[in-house]
Amino acid sequence: MQSQPTNIIVLEFKNRLQEIMHGLNVSAFAKKCGMSETVIRDYLSGRTFPSLNRLATIAEKCDVSFCWLATGHNLQDIPIKNLEKNHDQDIVRIPLYQKSPINSQINTQRKKNGDALLTMQRTILNTWIEQRGLELSHLISYRAKGKLMHPDIQNNDGLIINTDYDEIIDGEIYLLEYEETTLIRKLQKITEGWLLLSNDDKHATIKVDNTNIQKFKIIGKVVLITRNVY
Repeated sequence: MQSQPTNIIVLEFKNRLQEIMHGLNVSAFAKKCGMSETVIRDYLSGRTFPSLNRLATIAEKCDVSFCWLATGHNLQDIPIKNLEKNHDQDIVRIPLYQKSPINSQINTQRKKNGDALLTMQRTILNTWIEQRGLELSHLISYRAKGKLMHPDIQNNDGLIINTDYDEIIDGEIYLLEYEETTLIRKLQKITEGWLLLSNDDKHATIKVDNTNIQKFKIIGKVVLITRNVY
């Protein structure tokens, strides 16, 4: 049995675990996470704590942030100066695409109330940007939802999008906007227009003929996929 840590953030893990159970009993929650009831009961009692692998599994099954589940804080809420202590390179923040489903509904309500709009950012090493010849001002971040692009992109993965692209490249993944909907799809050019491809056989390929292409706005090309481990 693991020894009990003294860090209060770790000790409060059981409270966060209880919160994401959303009223499920131990048996149902253990089945959801693919773990035994004994393991979950021990976590809830504070007798033991999950390994990083099990913590990641619980976060994925419950659709919550790994960082929040582990610490009670989201990565974007940690002051940038604290992150810099662990890196010798400059860290920059990339703004979230404003029509992302993660905050569009919240911002609609905040706008009605006259409150400041919610902004979210993703941190990344400036060296990574420079090595790839990208411009920070042309980058936005996006949080993927759903499993249409699995395994290339998984639910809650963080995406870095380059809005400055020269041409459409067959097989590359793009963020598109259609009316009020945002889409993450692989693009393929055909004589008649485009094919919007997903990796899920249950969802048909979307064919966009040349007369309707103007209804789709390409926001940019995916240049980095980060797994949901924060």
